[in-house]
Amino acid sequence: MAGQFLDIDGDTGAVETFHYDESDDKFTIARQSRDLEPTLDHNAYWQNDVVQRGGARKVASIPIDAVYELLQHHGINVFNKNHKPALLRLLNSSEYWRFRTGGGRLGGAATAGRGTRIASASEIKKQLEARRIKDEWFA
Repeated sequence: MAGQFLDIDGDTGAVETFHYDESDDKFTIARQSRDLEPTLDHNAYWQNDVVQRGGARKVASIPIDAVYELLQHHGINVFNKNHKPALLRLLNSSEYWRFRTGGGRLGGAATAGRGTRIASASEIKKQLEARRIKDEWFA
């Protein structure tokens, strides 16, 4: 039997459903995350087709579901500037390189200075809200 819809997370797009098994008299609440492929495809476009010039450069795009995963599995809070070295090491790894939006490795002289900073939680919330409003406007 398909689960009963409970909720959808407006920030992440994750869907929660309720499942009840009469034979064991047990229930589960399942959370299905959104598909990361569109973000990863967009990052690949940035890596291969966009030439970035100037001082400020986009170095990564990390979906909110992956932000939660980094915190849960690696203890890295992307909003904490003290976690920046660990975050850059992870983004340079073979497991998470697809979140990067530019060529080369992160953490060298090109990204060590003022040009690279981690967005604050309030900035991310504003971006997500702006994206939601834009999506509603063009729907």
